[in-house]
Amino acid sequence: MFKSTSILILFLLLYSPSLLTQTSRTDTLAFDEGFWGLSYKRGNQEITSAEFTQMLQSSPDPSIYALYSSGYTQSTIADVFSFAGGFSVGYGLASKPSNTALAVAGGVVIVAAIVLDVNAKSMMKEAVTKYNMTSRSSSGTLLDDVERKQLISFSFSTNF
Repeated sequence: MFKSTSILILFLLLYSPSLLTQTSRTDTLAFDEGFWGLSYKRGNQEITSAEFTQMLQSSPDPSIYALYSSGYTQSTIADVFSFAGGFSVGYGLASKPSNTALAVAGGVVIVAAIVLDVNAKSMMKEAVTKYNMTSRSSSGTLLDDVERKQLISFSFSTNF
């Protein structure tokens, strides 16, 4: 009896802070990258790319949209580089006789595309984190210490 009660209390102590901070506000923006592209959310509701962009543009800090926009552009460039690199590797290995120089050059382009894409996604996530912090503070909702630490650690962990 005592053992099961102490395990239950330990479980509640460990997971109650995370359960309490999981509450989603309607003004919180987020995006997820899937196989077919990005999906955008405001709170728990899925929104379109145009609505997401419009919300970032309406932010009181113009650097938020500029950061997101440059990250999105860099992500598009990374997509083009990854396609070109993949084509070069495939063509270099499939041609008779095989063109190893073209395959190696394509591999280098793929590595560059990966670096660009990681940097682009971190810029986009940083912009969304800044938007969420400014929208919460401007709406009169003060962040508690746990939320502030989570947002700051998320922002720093996504950068190089």
